[in-house]
Amino acid sequence: MPASNLTKLCLTLILVSMLAACANFVQDQRARDRQAAIDQAMKDHERCEQEGHSFPSTGYTRCRQSLQDQREARQLHALRLIDPEDPATARDPHHRPTTARGDFRCEEREWGQTRWIDCRTYY
Repeated sequence: MPASNLTKLCLTLILVSMLAACANFVQDQRARDRQAAIDQAMKDHERCEQEGHSFPSTGYTRCRQSLQDQREARQLHALRLIDPEDPATARDPHHRPTTARGDFRCEEREWGQTRWIDCRTYY
């Protein structure tokens, strides 16, 4: 096999290996992100239950929405500290009319052996 063909083969193998590693990293990151979201949802669920709310009551949904709003407010505050001119403040739920906030709903979900109550805003 001529040297140029061997070089091309080696470069192709290296490229394929790198692409496979990147794909695995992205897949692993998605799984970590999903697990973090599930963990947060479970913590929020426990907190709302400790406050006397049970799924699927209106009080439970309000409790979960309040926790989500508080989390978003902390994130936006941190963003403003980093860059006060950042347009991310336009996404602040407290600066939008309540009718523009969308429909906040809680639904039971399952991923593998894990069951949790997922709450989010649907626009």
